[in-house]
Amino acid sequence: MFDQESDYHLNWKAVFVTTGLLVVVIPAVYFAHRFQLGRVEKYLISQIETAKQAGDQDETIKSLNRFLVYRPDSPRQKVELTELFSDPDSPRLPVDALIPMIYQSIAACEQSPELEDKLPVLRQRLLENLSLALRAGEAVEQIDKLAKPEPDVELDKKLALIRYRNLVVSGEDPCSGRLSPGAMKWVISRAQMDPVDHMLEVLKEVKGDVELTAMLGNACIIDRTKLANSILSKSDPEELTLLMSRKLNEMLERNADKPQAWLINFQLLTRIDPTKAAQDIEIALEKFPEEPEILQQAAVHKMQRIVDAKRK
Repeated sequence: MFDQESDYHLNWKAVFVTTGLLVVVIPAVYFAHRFQLGRVEKYLISQIETAKQAGDQDETIKSLNRFLVYRPDSPRQKVELTELFSDPDSPRLPVDALIPMIYQSIAACEQSPELEDKLPVLRQRLLENLSLALRAGEAVEQIDKLAKPEPDVELDKKLALIRYRNLVVSGEDPCSGRLSPGAMKWVISRAQMDPVDHMLEVLKEVKGDVELTAMLGNACIIDRTKLANSILSKSDPEELTLLMSRKLNEMLERNADKPQAWLINFQLLTRIDPTKAAQDIEIALEKFPEEPEILQQAAVHKMQRIVDAKRK
């Protein structure tokens, strides 16, 4: 018969030695690993700073991505990467990919007091991309969050354009249900106006603005159904034509160096004053002889004149 107790007698010395080794070795390995990671992080941060100072965006992005492999939850580096990807002068991702990325960075900034100074730029970037994606309601929300007590002409202009474009696309006002209870008074006041009237008011502040003039021309000349609730609804076609002639003149006076202004001028004038449209496209051709869109419009105009002459 075997002695059960003797067979299962613990070697306490071995247990104590093993436990002691675990107590010493595991923390040592852990801290050595952390130390090594710390050295890697410092090295990667130095690479990021070097690339920034050199103005090398591509290398900065690579360094930030490498850093985020080691510290995937680092909010500052995530935000910096988002800023680079969403740079309006050189966007690195399509709009649909940028929007969620910017939303995530905004959330990170809201949770990190040291990153709050990044919020205005990120919200501006988000606003631009939401506008491009025609996500009008969300764009209005960002304007609400960016607005200060004093009216901001640029935000006002963006709000007017967003509202009119959404009216054209969906027939609805994107401000409905989107403004917060604490929205600035000037934003609330603008949101209560008809979108066309809103554009007219902003054009008093930014006379000759190319985008607003184009949108107003769409309402007054191309699709007058959009004037249904505007103060312009009582104007007859002749009055609307005179109004747009003045607005187009203001636009060219202030934007004579912009091909886009001449294109919009030509496209609207062909509907209300073909003779002047023909004269102006010739002037535009002299000013911008190598601008593809100007050349195309001029060619179409001349071909149309030839066709009209043959018909006579």
